[in-house]
Amino acid sequence: MDANNVSTRVRRPLLNPTTSFQRESLSDHLRTVRHVSDNTVKGNDLNPDEGNQILCKACAFPIFSTPCAYKNDNKGEGEGDYYHNSCANLPDSLKGHPLHVKPLLLKKHYDQLFSPNCKSCDRKCEGFIYKCPEPEPYCDFFIDVLCASTITIVHRSHQHELVPFIAGDTNFLFTCGACGSKHDKVEYYWCKFCNFYLHWDCALLPNTILHEKHGVQDGDGDGDGDGDDKHHALVLTYILPRESLKFQKLGTCFICNDQENLLSSIECGIYFCTRCEYAAHIKCATSDPAKYRRVQSKDAARSLIHLPMPDETTTLMYTLLKTTSNNAAAAAAAEEGSTVSSSMEKKIYGYDLILHDDENGDVESLCKSSSSCNACIEPILSNPFYSCPQYRNDFYLHACCANLPSEYQHPAHGMYSPDCKGKPLVLVTGLSGNFLSLFQCLGCSQPCNGFAYFCKACYFILDVKCASLPEAITYERHGKSHILFLSYPFARYDVPTHICQCCNYFIGSLFYTCCTCPNFTLHARCALLPSSVSHKFDKHRLELASTSGFLTDSKVDVDRDFCEICEMGIDTYTDSWFYHCEECNTLFHIMCIPCVGWFSKIKFGGTLRVRSHGCPVTCIRILTNYQYPCCRCGYIIKCREEDGIAFECTNKCSVWLCYDCAEATWIRS
Repeated sequence: MDANNVSTRVRRPLLNPTTSFQRESLSDHLRTVRHVSDNTVKGNDLNPDEGNQILCKACAFPIFSTPCAYKNDNKGEGEGDYYHNSCANLPDSLKGHPLHVKPLLLKKHYDQLFSPNCKSCDRKCEGFIYKCPEPEPYCDFFIDVLCASTITIVHRSHQHELVPFIAGDTNFLFTCGACGSKHDKVEYYWCKFCNFYLHWDCALLPNTILHEKHGVQDGDGDGDGDGDDKHHALVLTYILPRESLKFQKLGTCFICNDQENLLSSIECGIYFCTRCEYAAHIKCATSDPAKYRRVQSKDAARSLIHLPMPDETTTLMYTLLKTTSNNAAAAAAAEEGSTVSSSMEKKIYGYDLILHDDENGDVESLCKSSSSCNACIEPILSNPFYSCPQYRNDFYLHACCANLPSEYQHPAHGMYSPDCKGKPLVLVTGLSGNFLSLFQCLGCSQPCNGFAYFCKACYFILDVKCASLPEAITYERHGKSHILFLSYPFARYDVPTHICQCCNYFIGSLFYTCCTCPNFTLHARCALLPSSVSHKFDKHRLELASTSGFLTDSKVDVDRDFCEICEMGIDTYTDSWFYHCEECNTLFHIMCIPCVGWFSKIKFGGTLRVRSHGCPVTCIRILTNYQYPCCRCGYIIKCREEDGIAFECTNKCSVWLCYDCAEATWIRS
């Protein structure tokens, strides 16, 4: 499909990278530092499989989540002990307890084999106790830490700290926020800020299970008996945000098939499969222990994309397509080097595509000329790939991009426009009605001139890379077993509420949110940033880093908090991410690195004709220290500061045009 007749309705791309990030936040374009409530837990770095097994030394409750304290009282010898933050600094004495007149002393070491029950709750003391200092013949009063003070724990099911409560004799009825069932006379955790309740058994649910109802006959659901999905694990999530694309696909529970209790209508957790659409209620999946068994979270995460990619030379498009079920055929075609699909032949204006396979050595010359794929705008680094010299000399396609489906169902389409829910997006190979075929992708907000998936009815448009993003990933520096969901802001015109951990800007496009710690969110474009990049200003590799050490093993010493390229300041106070050279101790804005910057999805080199000059002009990306005046308006194109787009006369007439003047005098052909 050529969107020549409708492309002018597509939103004009934002070409200033400084304001482009801010355009998706508030209308005043003001930069906003991440604001987190004092009562909100910022993150969880603990492996979900270990959280239920590590016990607090003081209160003997599990260390479900971080932040927590770690102490080694053995002078560094042996293993230390873990403590909840509220248990880490307990007072040595407790005065004014209602059950005892005299002060009670904290006792950390005692013979637990002969310890009686707590005088307050009648439970056996398993952690620290507060004991009367009088000898036992005179007074044997002591209580456990839970009854002595208010203990708070951090659990992945909720954004606030929770207070544990012991079961009492009163018929207090509450609804568990995890399983949705009503309970009374049982232990529970409670949030004092939003009245959230969590049943103790649900707090200890296995994070990942294999269930007999999922894949024991024929796991892939096609009835052929091959059992492709036989070993799919089910992952627990206490909170599945309505903004997640997986939530948009939820229907009935695959175990109970209750039409009146749809998964999309409940306000509690579920077990879901990361590789298919299988999902189930928590109580349905765990009601019979004989039907499931625990497995490690790494088993479920093994099939997911593990981000970040090692460097900018990784062919990301192929990796994305390989893990996206709708585009598996495109990735398979890339592996086999098969001929291009018939639907794609028609899309390239009737011209035949030439396959370059392993027998041809054309890829070496392409790598030297930095040629990129016209679909995904990623460099051509290996065979097989396609070219079309009859159409354009610089037209190339990865083999996987040449076999993209002509239509694609994307859940974010219905979230953007409810009237178009269920309607497919159509692959367009160029918005020829737009200047330079540019459009603003609604998945990453970046300008792009590659292939796109487009809806003519609501003008929803995604570049092929954003359309191929997987619904679930893992991020190495945020817990290797934590699974992140792909999400999209549900309301188009509401004020954004999520803030990206990378760039510290409001999120108004596709993003990933962690199912273990829902306060961790990343722009999809930020999640795709490679771990290391190269730049001509530094001979060493530049590593993705942050001032807190979140992305690296040690904190970055920011003696010089400015970018080496634009010489503007780098925000090192809100823990924004940047690229860093450890040997030279230099810093670089992410947006200043060309291969990952704001214009990284634009293929340069195209020519056009303008009314203000007789010769054709070529669109180029200026990455030098020089400044060029526009021959029409006199505007100085500040290349070093703006990562400028300019137009140079193809015949070297020393004529330069800025972007606005070239667009204003562009002769449509």
